[in-house]
Amino acid sequence: MSPIKSITANDIGGELLPIITRGLYKDPLDALREYIQNSIDAGSSEVHVTLSRDLIMIRDDGTGMNESTARNSVRLGISEKKHTHDIGFRGIGIYSSFELCSELEIYTKVIESSEGYLVRFNFDGMRTRLEQDEKRKKLGHKKKFYLEKLLKETVVTKVDEEHVITTHGTVVILNGIRPEFQKRIIDTAEVIEYLQNVIPLPFSERFSYSTIIDEKLRRNDYRSIKLKLTSPDHDDYIYKPYEDSIFEHGKGEKPKFFEVKRRNSVKKFGFCWVCHNDDRKALKQDEMRGILIKKFGFSIAGREYLETYFTRVVFNRRITGELIVQNRNLIPNAARSDFEHNEARAEFILALTDLVQEMTSWAENIQQRLKARELLADMAPVVSEINDKLLESSRDISALLSFNVQLRDFKKQLSTHQKMMHRYDGKLYAKTTKLVHKAEKTIHDLLTIKNRSTKGSNDLLVDILKSTKLKADENELEYANEEPKSLIELFDQKELLTSAPLRDAIVYIDQLLHHLLSKKRYQIELRNLIDTLEEE
Repeated sequence: MSPIKSITANDIGGELLPIITRGLYKDPLDALREYIQNSIDAGSSEVHVTLSRDLIMIRDDGTGMNESTARNSVRLGISEKKHTHDIGFRGIGIYSSFELCSELEIYTKVIESSEGYLVRFNFDGMRTRLEQDEKRKKLGHKKKFYLEKLLKETVVTKVDEEHVITTHGTVVILNGIRPEFQKRIIDTAEVIEYLQNVIPLPFSERFSYSTIIDEKLRRNDYRSIKLKLTSPDHDDYIYKPYEDSIFEHGKGEKPKFFEVKRRNSVKKFGFCWVCHNDDRKALKQDEMRGILIKKFGFSIAGREYLETYFTRVVFNRRITGELIVQNRNLIPNAARSDFEHNEARAEFILALTDLVQEMTSWAENIQQRLKARELLADMAPVVSEINDKLLESSRDISALLSFNVQLRDFKKQLSTHQKMMHRYDGKLYAKTTKLVHKAEKTIHDLLTIKNRSTKGSNDLLVDILKSTKLKADENELEYANEEPKSLIELFDQKELLTSAPLRDAIVYIDQLLHHLLSKKRYQIELRNLIDTLEEE
């Protein structure tokens, strides 16, 4: 029996490189993410990204690399980083732009060094050599460019004679962006949305709760970074996508913080901050609905990850926030779509179940308060209207009795939801309660007049009606007349959208109705549908 042959460098094919990079970095913007991750791991406080049609540049003020680190950085699958401290640790990210550009240049310098270094990757040359090998293979010839030889011939590390960096840090330049990726790279809106979801950015001043959440993040050693983006139509810093405008009435509920752990356990996986919409509706922006899971500030999967854990998925669509993973044994997979399967992940999944149950109880309490608010906001103008109609209905016993029935129902609602209504708006609750009692007494007095002598009854009627002039402030009824302005808003408000396909279908029908009907006719039909749903 012949001995097993030892594996040599010639057994590792060069085609391994495109196989890995195509599998891990399907979006050209993933390269941006990888290089910014490297900047954060290098302790940078600020990163500048410049985009043009055929060039990308990422500049940071981090520690930079010395000669040894720069030379070692080209090794595929070998990294000196630790997964417990750094998000990138597989030694693959530096090749993330392999399919994206013709050439990659990395200029780097450490603060105590007099010299900087340049690492240049000739990706065009790599691809050409691999294509040549593929042709040889089809002809039945032996491959020529194994991985080791491929890298030796196309990667150069040398002293930076141009002194691109004068102090310290790293500059990454992607030259010759390939034509098929240029549209994606220069679409500034898409680039910003992508970076907002994968980079640990600071909050914008347009988010009222930024200070509260920032303080919690700082206490938990959360690393964020200032990021400036320069492109043909943008030159400014970008921030997390949370703003007051994503909430129905422009502020949202005060954030709630949750610990991520199993019930009755002291072992923590991290913590979570959550903001709830300020109405019983899904958040205005689909892309902001749900909780984004983060480790070292970088996103794992998407906001839909937790939705399946909710027994009522609508709760997930009314909240937004972040789950900050702190457990060192939860390791992101290479695609950042989940965590690597291990014992820690199995326990984490169970902890998510407990977390969602806790969030659901919290959300249900908010629903009760918002429901009380809606009842109060709907009730106040009706009571005010009844008060206005008392004069014209003063001699109509049937109308007065009808009003009295309404007022009794309102009294019952005010009593049932007293605590929640008072918490929502004590001033409006007090005014509405006073108005109900006043109108009820007025009706009683008006009905009593019918049983008296008509002599002097007109004077008494005038006195009674003068004393009832009490109306709720219109400014306090800002929610009272709010009705859905479109079919999709109506279905959101009534919680009838139970799945994504159903929502897509309603969006399509809504667009079709807008096209087929006049604006006036559309509003009439929408009003009819609202009335029908309310009756049912």
